[in-house]
Amino acid sequence: SVRRFSQIIRRLLNSRSIVIVTHNMDFVADIADRVIALHSGSLVFDGAPRELFRDANRVAEIGLEMPTLSQILARRPSTPEYLRDSISLQELEQKIEKKSAQTHKV
Repeated sequence: SVRRFSQIIRRLLNSRSIVIVTHNMDFVADIADRVIALHSGSLVFDGAPRELFRDANRVAEIGLEMPTLSQILARRPSTPEYLRDSISLQELEQKIEKKSAQTHKV
């Protein structure tokens, strides 16, 4: 159902702005282009998801969790450097495809 909801939101984003309230950081990483985070009734962050997820400590202080993919990549020391900052599966796939295309050009 989350996948279906994401598809609907993506279609709607082409024509309007949408406000979604969630604690699901996987969904945020996948769909949001702006995050506004509140903690104890105060605004603590306003910016791109990538900016928020650069600092796992800040995310924890806000009371949220890093996206699952970010957690997995952080635990795997064998993860190639160019993939380490990926926050969604869509972004990870794009980076792999781009790297593959560059490798095949050589």
